[in-house]
Amino acid sequence: MRCSFPSQVGALYFREPSDEIVRRAVAAMTQAPWCGPVFTAARTEIEGIAPGSFARHLAFAEHARSADIMFSYRADNALDPFGLPGGTWSADWPLGYGIHGGLHEKEMASVGIMAGSAFKTGFLSQTPSGIGDFAPTILSLLEIGRPDGMTGRPLEETFARAGVELPTLEEAHETSSGGYRQGLLRLRVGNTAYLDHGWAEGG
Repeated sequence: MRCSFPSQVGALYFREPSDEIVRRAVAAMTQAPWCGPVFTAARTEIEGIAPGSFARHLAFAEHARSADIMFSYRADNALDPFGLPGGTWSADWPLGYGIHGGLHEKEMASVGIMAGSAFKTGFLSQTPSGIGDFAPTILSLLEIGRPDGMTGRPLEETFARAGVELPTLEEAHETSSGGYRQGLLRLRVGNTAYLDHGWAEGG
């Protein structure tokens, strides 16, 4: 088994993986107070092969190099020493501080700023977006066709020219095993899906 702990997420790769080994490992992990959302290979459209886990494609992590188990550390809404809500367990930082890479809604939130004559002035967009939208947005403004396979969407709601503001649809999922329970909120704008945040409790 090889472990990887980059920042606030972890990934487990087994030398000889099997569904049974993955299930046993997840069962042990979800009993620990530090264990947050957990993802494994899909058993159904929502659930992973280990009871209580999510299918990893929900976190856009289904590919040839996917780990056998992926997880995020558990977070809460307690106030940190600066009075800001949202803390998480960390092996490298004092308890109560959030760091990059978690699935808490505060860690998943970021700010994007666009300026120039191509964009609306003084406009604050509440429509979900992500880093994968940058390239489609630039190509759309330059009126260049996007290549096949490019993900993301043009952020037309920010354009000074008449653009389409699409509705946001919520996809809330939950799964559990024993006393452990986790949830995941995904948002969909048109054909583009975004991971909003995840949480876990119990164990």
